Amino acid sequence: MSLFKSKKPPELLKRLKQLTSSPKNYDLEPKKHVCSLEYQRTCCQGRGFVLENKGMFASAYICKCVETCSSCKGRMILVKEGVAKSCRKPNPKFIAHLINEAKIPSRYTFAELDAFKNNTGNGKHIVQEVRKWEQSFYTNPNKGLVIYGGVGVGKTFILAALARSFLLRGISVRFVDFFQLVTEIRASYTLKQSEKSLIEPLMNVDILIIDELGKGRNNEFELTILDQIIMGRYNQNKILLASTNYPLETNKKALQAKAQEDLYNISHRRDGEFSAEIFTPLESRMDRRIMSRLKETAEFLSLTGNDFRETHLNP
Repeated sequence: MSLFKSKKPPELLKRLKQLTSSPKNYDLEPKKHVCSLEYQRTCCQGRGFVLENKGMFASAYICKCVETCSSCKGRMILVKEGVAKSCRKPNPKFIAHLINEAKIPSRYTFAELDAFKNNTGNGKHIVQEVRKWEQSFYTNPNKGLVIYGGVGVGKTFILAALARSFLLRGISVRFVDFFQLVTEIRASYTLKQSEKSLIEPLMNVDILIIDELGKGRNNEFELTILDQIIMGRYNQNKILLASTNYPLETNKKALQAKAQEDLYNISHRRDGEFSAEIFTPLESRMDRRIMSRLKETAEFLSLTGNDFRETHLNP
C-alpha cells in the first residue's frame, strides 16, 4: 500500500509525462555530457563553425550546435579529472577567427582542389603538383609556391583552395591582392595612418598569399613595398605563395604573334591596343634582388589553358 501512496511517481511515469505534455522540450533535450562535435552533423558537417560567402570576403561563425552544446555550453572547453581541455583541436572558434582574418575573396569561399574545372591546358597536372607541394609543406615548410599563367586559367582559385585547406588545419593565412594593398597603403598616408599597421600583419602570418604579383605601375614606391614584404618574410624563414600573369622568361613567339595580330587590326581599322607588358618576364616587373629571393625560396609552376571565364560564359 505504501507504494501506491508514494508522492514520487516512478521514473517511467516522469518520462511519459514529458512525452505527452511537452514533446518540444523532449526533442531539444540534450544528452548529458555528450559533445556536439563527437558525431557528424548536417548543420556544420561536424566542424563547429559555418562558412559564409556574403560580403567582400569569406567569413565564418560558430554553429548553433556548439552554442547549445550540453557538454561545454558553447565554451568548447571540457573539464575532465580536474584538467581543462579543448573539445576539438584546432578549436573551432580559433579556426573561425583565422578565416575571418584571412581576407579570402568571397567568390572563393568554398574553393577546393577537387573542384578545379579548367582542364583545357595542363590543369590536371598542375593540381597534382600542387597536392605534392602541399604534402611536402606539412613535413618541411621551407618552400613557397608561385603559379604563373594567362588570365582566367585558375591561378587564384588554386591559391584560395590552398588557403582554405591551411585554415581548416589551424594555420594562419592572409590573402592580399598586391595592387589593392598598394592602394590601401597610399590611402593610409592621406588618413595619417601608419604604413606599419598594414604591412606588419603580413609579416606575422604563417602563410602570406599575394594575388597578381607584379601588377601595377612598377614604380619605386611599389617596389619598396614589395621589397619590405618579401625580404621581411625571407629573414623570418616564412614562405610566400603568389600568382602572377607574368612568365619567368620572355615568350618571343607569343610576342611576335600578338604584334602581327595588332598590326592586322590596325590595318583593318579594328579596335585593338598592343601591349607587350603581359609577355615580359616577371623579373622585369621587380628588382633583381627580390626575384633572386623568390627563386631561392619558392617553387614555380606554369599553369596553361584557356580563359575559363570566357569558356564558361560562351560555351
